[in-house]
Amino acid sequence: MKVETFARRVAILNDITKSGLDVERCNNQVFISNLNYLEPYSYTSHFSIKYVYEGVEQYKVNGINNKLLRGHCLIVNNESDVLAECGTGKNKKEINLGMSVFLTPMIIGEVLEASKIWPKDILTGYHETPAPVIFYDGVIKNDQFVENLKKHFLLLSASSETQDLDEGYYYEICEELFQFQCNIFKQLYGIKKVKYSTKQEILKRVLLAKEIIDNDYLQNFDLNYLAKESSLSKYFLIKSFKQVFKITPHQYHIRLKINKAKELLQHKNLSISEVAWLLNYPNIFTFSRQFHLTTQYSPSRFKEIYANKRSFIKMK
Repeated sequence: MKVETFARRVAILNDITKSGLDVERCNNQVFISNLNYLEPYSYTSHFSIKYVYEGVEQYKVNGINNKLLRGHCLIVNNESDVLAECGTGKNKKEINLGMSVFLTPMIIGEVLEASKIWPKDILTGYHETPAPVIFYDGVIKNDQFVENLKKHFLLLSASSETQDLDEGYYYEICEELFQFQCNIFKQLYGIKKVKYSTKQEILKRVLLAKEIIDNDYLQNFDLNYLAKESSLSKYFLIKSFKQVFKITPHQYHIRLKINKAKELLQHKNLSISEVAWLLNYPNIFTFSRQFHLTTQYSPSRFKEIYANKRSFIKMK
């Protein structure tokens, strides 16, 4: 079996060292980038994980454009054709901070076999040259995996004393990656009767629809707008969203609003009518009805229960 090699030090990529960049030769390696601008460059990549802490990075992977902003990451599958660009080149004072982790198929296959967390039809067994596993290749936001990458970045960029790496570090990254991918598979397998690549594309669009709702749930629900923005028909959006999240987009929108209502009702200085207004309900009656249907409590009863609970805690 070929002996796996692991870089023991973080590679620093900045405006001085960028001229020596050769990512096609990267095996197990971590890059911490601190750049003003890196002109577009193309390469065939080993498996890699891109994370942006500050700034903007753009990756065209196998013809698909991906724009990464602050707190975003991207998984690039093995043997992908990549055109990468860091920064915009417009603002000379702009600094882009991020991290790239390159992993070989061998370490992925080894951890894959040992972890046993994949569905049976995905787990093919570990060999010296493992069968390729296709990871989710959309831009990832608001996920525990991204939070883990943020912690890695902050630790490794803090000082030179934290930059010593051992093999265990790469295995840890793989484990976090597999846990994320396992969650993705659970969502993918809810989507019925299409090939894997199509499942991935549908999931990207469903996650985009969810992000739109998350970012603007205080507004009235508009299925036409949601379908247009996610490039799905209304029927297929509802069907696919429910297959992934076990709930329709409209029901998810209501859930977010009612959860926010519960939070606001805990403020003793806010009346029920004020909460209804803050959540953009047309009137208190519509709000009260939807709150009761969702929670089995009227807003006034919920407010009373919370007030009694708070008094009891103070007494203790």
